[in-house]
Amino acid sequence: MAESYFLNGLKKIESIICIAEFGSYRIEYWNKDRSDIDLAVVVKSKVSS
Repeated sequence: MAESYFLNGLKKIESIICIAEFGSYRIEYWNKDRSDIDLAVVVKSKVSS
């Protein structure tokens, strides 16, 4: 999936507050054949009053 397609899809989800990438992706310890990409997503609560 193209990065721009992925990002445009995320922009349509109004409940997303923040997305953070963490772990070894984009650093020297990332192994293409073994490592995964870690994301933390903070979303708005769907609780109504």
